[in-house]
Amino acid sequence: MIFQAASICIQFKSYELKKEEMKKSVVLLLMLSSCMLSCRRNQEKQEVKEVASPYTVSVDNDSLHTETDVTPMQEQEEQLQQDVKLPYTVSLEREISRITPAGLSEAGSRITYVPFETSDNCLIGNIKYRKGILTFSNSHIALHDYREVFLFDLSGKFIRKIGRKGQGPGEFVSIVLDLCFSLDGNTLFLVDGREIHEYDLDGTFIGTLHYPSTSVIRMNVIDENHYAIYWANNAGMRTSSQNSFTIIDSQNNALNTFKNYHRKTINHTWEIDNRAPLYSFQGNLKFRGMSSDTLQTVTMNELLTYAVFDFGKRRMPILELDIPSFNRAGDELYRLMANWAQQNGLGGKYYLSAVYEDMDNLYFELSDITENLYGYFSKHTGTAKVIGKEGFQNDLDGGLPFFPRYVYKDNVLVDMVDAFKLREHVLNSNAAEMKRKYGKNWDDLFNLANSLEEDANQILVVVGR
Repeated sequence: MIFQAASICIQFKSYELKKEEMKKSVVLLLMLSSCMLSCRRNQEKQEVKEVASPYTVSVDNDSLHTETDVTPMQEQEEQLQQDVKLPYTVSLEREISRITPAGLSEAGSRITYVPFETSDNCLIGNIKYRKGILTFSNSHIALHDYREVFLFDLSGKFIRKIGRKGQGPGEFVSIVLDLCFSLDGNTLFLVDGREIHEYDLDGTFIGTLHYPSTSVIRMNVIDENHYAIYWANNAGMRTSSQNSFTIIDSQNNALNTFKNYHRKTINHTWEIDNRAPLYSFQGNLKFRGMSSDTLQTVTMNELLTYAVFDFGKRRMPILELDIPSFNRAGDELYRLMANWAQQNGLGGKYYLSAVYEDMDNLYFELSDITENLYGYFSKHTGTAKVIGKEGFQNDLDGGLPFFPRYVYKDNVLVDMVDAFKLREHVLNSNAAEMKRKYGKNWDDLFNLANSLEEDANQILVVVGR
């Protein structure tokens, strides 16, 4: 059985002094991206044998509805990716040594911004971006800052908060770790580490799935009655460490569980990044275990290799490291960590901390214990680039560097930036030079930045082909 991902129909709206013009621009961006995606699929479509499936949807946080036509996974991927044979091999050893900066125009050609409304009742905390921060339905955006959950419409207008911290029914006792909408977009699931709470969009509590002896940190909706649950990876013999993820039904019955082959051997205070362990692309669920170099396609009974990231001598065995606690913070902590890494022969070594995907590229984050590097792999040429510590340089409108943290409909890239940093970057730039380079794109960005207060909430950056 193959989990078939659903497409979604969402129209981002944006904010600007000429609000209606910007809205039209955002809609056009997504329509063009969707049209190009549809045309590409039609051009590459082949006759394939259909496979019957008891439930035909596998989704990540942005999926909204089922599709009835199911294409065999391997045939589907082969027909869509003719340039480089699967599985992909992403060679990184040499690329890490020769960082090659890249412009955002290599990933997209159109850019727009969606500011989240700021008010006394809607003050989003400082977000260290992780998978699960943000999720979309066809009419709403939900976001959390680990403490609170905020619901917005597609223009960034604040609607209400969902749930609250506490000990009562429907209250979350720990920090918020993940969010996802139901298949129809009418309810929102909130993961707090021990439980999964369900609410309607009015904020009314519906029910809870309990996991008292394990730690659930991610959730993906498959269909109205089936979910994928990703477990925390802790050293020791806890149940949540033995398995990577489980498919459950709405009654919380386990249908299939996938063993964890990338378990931590040592618990330490330093956080190991594992963003987007489960995501969906072209109708297939993808999985990558903590620090694993292999991206896999999920079928009901097995995991099939989809991409291998070859670090060579640059690979850091992060799960095996006994990293000390330095009892420091800020720059001093990073200095001590960097010295410790050098002394233990780990300088210049990295592990894979995230992978995102669109029709053309795999976008990856590499981490050591002090910094991140960003890069992408072209599925057409089979080559990889490591582009630096900030991501793509914004050569579309002169804004802040960009790197996708979310992919909409397999072809639209989404990042989130701090409003204060965006404002300072734009207002301190050489306006005449930026106007000469970017024309109206710069004018739109300047007007947006000039309208922002220093304490405004975060801003979505949306990039399409």
